[in-house]
Amino acid sequence: MLKKTIMLFVFMLVLPFANKTNAAENLQQLIDEAPINSVLTLKAKTYAGPVLINKPLTIIGVEGTVIESKTTGISIEKTADVKLENITFKTVQQPIFANEVIGLTLSKLTFSLQDEGVELRKMNQLVIEHNYMTGLKEAHFSKKPNGYEIYESKGIQIDNVKVQNVQDGLYFERIENIKVTNTISESGRYGLHFMYGSEVTLQYNTVSNNVTGLMLMIINQLDVSYNTVLRQLALNSNGLYLYDVQQATIQQNDFFENTVATVWNRVSDTTFEHNLFQSNGTVFEAEKSPAVEVRNNIFNGNILVARSDKAGFILENNMYDDYDGYDFDGNGIGDTPHQTYTSFGQWMVRKPVYQYFIESPSVVLLNKMDHETETTDTALLVDPLPKIATLNTNLQREIVWWQLILGFSSIVLISFGWRKLQ
Repeated sequence: MLKKTIMLFVFMLVLPFANKTNAAENLQQLIDEAPINSVLTLKAKTYAGPVLINKPLTIIGVEGTVIESKTTGISIEKTADVKLENITFKTVQQPIFANEVIGLTLSKLTFSLQDEGVELRKMNQLVIEHNYMTGLKEAHFSKKPNGYEIYESKGIQIDNVKVQNVQDGLYFERIENIKVTNTISESGRYGLHFMYGSEVTLQYNTVSNNVTGLMLMIINQLDVSYNTVLRQLALNSNGLYLYDVQQATIQQNDFFENTVATVWNRVSDTTFEHNLFQSNGTVFEAEKSPAVEVRNNIFNGNILVARSDKAGFILENNMYDDYDGYDFDGNGIGDTPHQTYTSFGQWMVRKPVYQYFIESPSVVLLNKMDHETETTDTALLVDPLPKIATLNTNLQREIVWWQLILGFSSIVLISFGWRKLQ
């Protein structure tokens, strides 16, 4: 009798853990038992991975649905029409690995990354939408995984995705026909990183506090429009980097407070139009890109507008806050060309510490001498038809509230202390 009582007690003690293990093992069983093209609805509980999907299937979670795994969470192999929705992933390795899938949708998913990110290969008709992903905040980005890695894929749509604290937010290699919209990528090495691709559209995205915001290399047919490129401020940081890019349009973007707003190398058949460049260190660094056209942009509060090799590039009809010419005929175009090159600016790029002398009398005199030199040489980066700045020009300004409050508080404290000493 005593022996049976002890066995019953041990059974009751182990029962809760046995139930948990059984529930975790059931996810693969649920997938295997689900009919092709059916919808599998998960409960608000934790399921254990890894699991494999190799047939058309929709899996929808509810609030509290979690997949945990010490390896990969879900693998999807050689199938079509798979959708995952409303699931939180907590895995050590890849939360999702997919290979050779036609029609994959990842929607309303949350990822907490450790060693690896989402890896997708040979996708056709891929949709990623309304997802949130974060890595380890305290680690250096060189020790972190990429958020999403997508290889050899086409027909891709990515919308409303936020990625932070990873190495590269979204990394693409050998892709075609892709549209990325309304994403936020911050606090990593590269926000959006492309290697080899064609028919690439990037619209309404925000990249901030990365080493480089947009890194685009060996791309044909590129559209970069209505994006915000903000505060890539490390010593060697760039807002937008283009290498070996052809047939590109860069328009209606805002570049704020980047060490270098844009860098180009071997870029052709490309136009920068209607962009706002404000409070950047250098706006353009160009090399081997003489056919690039820069037209109808606004430059405000930047330290240096342009520097390039001897090939230069084309500047026309841009608006400069430091243009000191006149418009006697009132047509909105300055009567004299504007030279964006300055000797001091070139020195300052090489020695950033020189910025502390930017408004010194000697530097002002040097800039005046630069502007008085011959301005017909295209290598000197001359805009022959600069636009006149008007009072109606809408320049975006952002109030940094903590600095404003700190400054005001300091004034009040100093005034109070001064009166006490009287």
